Amino acid sequence: MQLKAFYINVEVQFSSPMRVEMSEGHTQEVAGFLQEFGCSALSQEAALACVEKAVRQDYQDDPELTVEFTWCGYIPPELFKQEIFMDDDIVSSPTFTDPEQEGIWYSTGHAYYCDSAEGI
Repeated sequence: MQLKAFYINVEVQFSSPMRVEMSEGHTQEVAGFLQEFGCSALSQEAALACVEKAVRQDYQDDPELTVEFTWCGYIPPELFKQEIFMDDDIVSSPTFTDPEQEGIWYSTGHAYYCDSAEGI
């Protein structure tokens, strides 16, 4: 079976508000975040499991957080070079690795959110 490339959007909700550093010297209490990933796997299910595992490893201190997949798109091989290698935001990112290897090859930063419109 050949690896398939997927682009995945997640929403992560903490089990209780968490303080994170928003900028140097400034912290903010947040309820969760949005993040995007590029992942190569044998199946969509395997790609989603890989991303969820990575998120949970990054936030081991909150085993009750929820990970919701808001979108998962398959990138066909004929579009892969056009969609990935021609996107300067992706290929210039420090998180970009070889998409022909199994696993996560790209991730965006976190887009944090609060429970209310106050704060951020």
